[in-house]
Amino acid sequence: MERIVRKYGDNLFFVYMIVGIIPVLIYETEFNTPFHLAFKYLSIPILSVCLYVYFFKIPNWKRNTGKIKGLCWTLMIAAMLILLSGGYILGVNSLIGTQTPTEVNGEIVKLEKNTSSKGGTSYIVSIKDNSNKLTKLLVSKDDFIGLKKGQLYQDTWFTGSLGLLYKK
Repeated sequence: MERIVRKYGDNLFFVYMIVGIIPVLIYETEFNTPFHLAFKYLSIPILSVCLYVYFFKIPNWKRNTGKIKGLCWTLMIAAMLILLSGGYILGVNSLIGTQTPTEVNGEIVKLEKNTSSKGGTSYIVSIKDNSNKLTKLLVSKDDFIGLKKGQLYQDTWFTGSLGLLYKK
């Protein structure tokens, strides 16, 4: 196992990153919901697997890097895998199982434009429906530009197999 991890680990991690990012770029969704689900349900399994591999499957690497440095690297890799798992949640939600068209409508109560030097710009629309439920949607720039606070938002999204709203 250690030979495989040392030889192919970097490439496997890179592929995991690319595949995890693709659904995030393709789909609009509720703001941060896939990442909350990934953190809630996948943190312990991913951390457990990473620690298992570190403690039991790569003794030479652990000895060569030192216990503290090796454990820090392992925890950092586990954190990155957990963060990137939100894309996998979104992909499973939108590609597997029943996809139900869902009318999303309500009054726009807040429009946010978050700009980050590394992540680009995110466009978030907060909608309050008839039951006063607040939904934050991550939308495209084209959809965002035509919206105004107080306006009625109405669009067809889909509810995927994991119960998450999404739209291509």
